[in-house]
Amino acid sequence: MRVISELELSGEPNGTEPVDLVSDVDREPGTFRPGRTPWTLALGAVVLTSAVWGAGLYASGFWQHSHPDLHGYQVTDNPCTGFTLKPLTDTAGATRVTEAPAELRNGPALDQARCSLTADAPLENGGTATFSADLAVDLHRTTDPRAEFEDQRKLEDPSLSPADKIESVPDLGDEAYLVTRSDRAQELKVLHGGAVITLKISGYSQWTATIQDPVTNGSLPQPPEMGQFQPALIQSVRNVMAALREPDGVSAP
Repeated sequence: MRVISELELSGEPNGTEPVDLVSDVDREPGTFRPGRTPWTLALGAVVLTSAVWGAGLYASGFWQHSHPDLHGYQVTDNPCTGFTLKPLTDTAGATRVTEAPAELRNGPALDQARCSLTADAPLENGGTATFSADLAVDLHRTTDPRAEFEDQRKLEDPSLSPADKIESVPDLGDEAYLVTRSDRAQELKVLHGGAVITLKISGYSQWTATIQDPVTNGSLPQPPEMGQFQPALIQSVRNVMAALREPDGVSAP
């Protein structure tokens, strides 16, 4: 029997070839390359899908803010000229008309105009009727005023009192309403794109300087019925809308 010597077991001369042993200690850092796990693949798919979905929404304009259409309206001059509100002064039978200076403002989000005029007309019983026309123009540049308009159209400005009567006016802007709260005032509110135009006429009566004795003359004279101003209100607002489209803000007859 042949006895294997210790030298042969240790791989020394006269033994077998030495065996190389490799441990994790001998491996250089970073040489391990595990395969992609399922959760990393799923995460990548979600990110890719979200990117495609977002790009589609952007292309469709979902995130793009559209500004209201102002239909060419601009605030550049006093819109309460004698011509634009002439239907009102003619209906009143005015013998004297006084225009107040307009307040104009142009801002990044809102252009505004506020103006008014007064008209005096004689009454048959010797008194005088004085009418006041007040115009408000709001041009919304960045936000749609429709929701606000719908919320406010049933209220009288500036008292915010509920109206007694509301009538829709066809073929004027996008929406238009005649608002009546008393027999002394009529108001027309118009929405057209980003423009909100409100024209109000009110009236009161008084005795003239030569007729001041209430005992002799009875109660104060009453101005004409305000309901007769409805056609004049509608035509006046049409004139104002045309004037706001003119370069100089004044529309000629």
